[in-house]
Amino acid sequence: MFLLDTNVFIEAHRRYYALDLCPGFWECLSYHARQRHLSSIDRVRAEIREGDALSRWIHDAPDELFVSSADPVVANTFKAMLTWVQRNPQFRPQAKSEFAWRPTDGSPPTQRFTARYW
Repeated sequence: MFLLDTNVFIEAHRRYYALDLCPGFWECLSYHARQRHLSSIDRVRAEIREGDALSRWIHDAPDELFVSSADPVVANTFKAMLTWVQRNPQFRPQAKSEFAWRPTDGSPPTQRFTARYW
């Protein structure tokens, strides 16, 4: 399964696969979400700003696309990723910190998930 970060949606929408230019890309995401081949988390859904075509697509996306970040499987997977990142010296301390915590909209820091295959 692939877990998609916010940037996957934003970059695809803004750069390569705009909803009106390449609807097949977005249909493919929906299809694979329903097949449980990929997903994202509720925090990603909340991070997408209201007011544009992407936010409308996210709102209408299949429920299977977004899982709860409180789900034990999600939390345990993120814990394993954090452990791996912290143990690897090739990452700078600041990058390690940013990977784990990132404030959004001035709110308290929230855990950040990144694209991950498990």
